[in-house]
Amino acid sequence: MLKKIWIAVTLMLTIYASEPQAPTVKITDPSGGQCSKRIVEVSGTISDTNISRAYIVINSSANMFDVKNGQFKYSVVLAPGENIIQIIVENEHGVGRDSVVIYSQVPKRDVKILMTWDTATDIDLHVIDPSGEETYYSSKESKIGGQLDHDDTDGFGPETFMLSNAIDGKYIVKSKYYGGSAGQTRVKITVVLFEGTSKESRKDYYRLLSKRSEFVEVCSFYVQQ
Repeated sequence: MLKKIWIAVTLMLTIYASEPQAPTVKITDPSGGQCSKRIVEVSGTISDTNISRAYIVINSSANMFDVKNGQFKYSVVLAPGENIIQIIVENEHGVGRDSVVIYSQVPKRDVKILMTWDTATDIDLHVIDPSGEETYYSSKESKIGGQLDHDDTDGFGPETFMLSNAIDGKYIVKSKYYGGSAGQTRVKITVVLFEGTSKESRKDYYRLLSKRSEFVEVCSFYVQQ
């Protein structure tokens, strides 16, 4: 009798193990906890090596990026305080996800502008401050202290502009379709003002770029101290 039960249980486990499963996601780095860096690279593995796209959700803001051979990596710009980061993937059998919580000790900024996009193309972020100075890939630091983190040339972003002590006035944000052959690209601009303070505000803007060399204004905003 016991032998029959054992055979039945073994058969059930074998059938279950052979059934298609939802993908498993594992964030291998960072492991969470305290962090003094403003930009961290999130990396890990996905059990289904056929998956080519994943979503990263950072403090409720979602972006899509490429996955290759079950491996992923994505640069994240941390906000002061708690940052909840999730990686989410899906196949025909279900959804897989993993998350990590990082507590950032980076200084507060008056202005943070993040640009992401949905293709493996080279899109450039340009920010014009109230003095008329333009910050972009070949002029990454402005006289009033604005900084562009890096020039992402192979797709998805983010590219990030940060300014600690903003001057009052109008700021203009532009995107340029610099290179690539992926066709139409959807650009997302997130503007965060006075992050980590009681005056914090956050707004998303979207724009479609359809061809190389297209250079458009995505949004503008005012800073009033």
